[in-house]
Amino acid sequence: MSFYKHTIVAIMCAFSGVNGRVFPLPITRTTIGWNIQFLGTSQNSQIQAPLGVQQQLSQRVQKRAYTSKATHQNGVFEMTGHHSDDEIVYFSIYRTPISIGNPPQNLTALVDTSWGPFFVPSANCTLDYYERQNCMDHSLYNSSRSSTYTADLTPVQLLYWGYSGVYTWGNISQDDLHIAGLHIKDQVFEEAIMWHPLWLTRDDYFDTALGLSLHQTFEPWSTFNASSPFQNMILQNLLDENVFALRLPRTDNETGELILGGSPELLRRSDMIEVPLNHSRSNVDLVWWDYFSSSGWQVSAQKVSMRNISTGGEEVTILTGEYTAIISSSYPYIALPDEAARAANHAIGLEELYDWVNCDTRADLPILTIALGPEGREVRLTPWDYLIQVFDDLFLELKCVSTFQSLGPKSDDGFVLLGAPFLSGGWSVWDADRESISFENWMI
Repeated sequence: MSFYKHTIVAIMCAFSGVNGRVFPLPITRTTIGWNIQFLGTSQNSQIQAPLGVQQQLSQRVQKRAYTSKATHQNGVFEMTGHHSDDEIVYFSIYRTPISIGNPPQNLTALVDTSWGPFFVPSANCTLDYYERQNCMDHSLYNSSRSSTYTADLTPVQLLYWGYSGVYTWGNISQDDLHIAGLHIKDQVFEEAIMWHPLWLTRDDYFDTALGLSLHQTFEPWSTFNASSPFQNMILQNLLDENVFALRLPRTDNETGELILGGSPELLRRSDMIEVPLNHSRSNVDLVWWDYFSSSGWQVSAQKVSMRNISTGGEEVTILTGEYTAIISSSYPYIALPDEAARAANHAIGLEELYDWVNCDTRADLPILTIALGPEGREVRLTPWDYLIQVFDDLFLELKCVSTFQSLGPKSDDGFVLLGAPFLSGGWSVWDADRESISFENWMI
């Protein structure tokens, strides 16, 4: 699948706002809704369902409607659950155009800072009758049409994690990768001839993932691993600066940007909140954290709090202590220990995960502050950042869905997961040489 015709103007605009030899790409956001009632209760569906979904489903079956009030430090909030329609789980994916081979074959890639190895659906996937339907939703890579293709044919399997996850089986191949004018020579990748999407995956929206991990990622089911495209940009000395700048769009109607090799001309790095990377890895036997921490893009976190600026309310502490915060563009929520997630949702008047508020009330909701790094530098998010704005086509209403998600049984592992909402609206600069991530902050 491809959306090149819709992004040419955005690419040209991005080039006009940056300095030096940099390579900009447009990012589009697509918000997806799934009715979790249709997930089922089988062991397979529970394993593949996203974190918290099965727990939330069981709670909603038991409690279909309520009207209650809860008293918090900031006062009394009216609980506003909408249980006739909020069995729909909303999450957003972020896509950009790339191409592979010579002449280039166009692909649509998810922008993923937590992912490493490159994979593409192969034209050979259509040779198997039972696999053909899964493959036909995609732009398929045809190695016979590329003059720069190199065969390996080693059989491999790969699991791409996330809310847009897929199981793939295929062979190792090599070809040139083209990203915003960059030409990565001999990118090693999996050429998939079997393609099975996970639960909740709308894989018809993408063909691959653009891996921006700092290190090779860990995934025990997979038998294939290789340097991410970003790692290869560094290894092949393609960038003036070994950095990329990222601004995810806040709505499906906006266009974000990924800039490789630099940052926007008007963005002053000295005015940003720079946080050093924390290289600690999970000391618990959990594949989940091993995967996310293997990307290398993580920092330390000390405190999460909320305060309603508009009413002059007191600060409400959501979470305190020493945590490792994984920063991920592909994770669609802000995942916190269970009690912290509940407190954050209560602070905006909600009782349950994945619930929503009237978007007209955003100006009256609190600012979220997260203290990062050894110095506790504060990064602020507004309700326009930590709520997913989406139009419900079924009930014909605009919703602002909470992104505060419980880590459930993973709550005591010492991690938090700051996903796409943490990166929405403002710029972040990911620096491989300085081993840091810098965040643009909102003026309050």
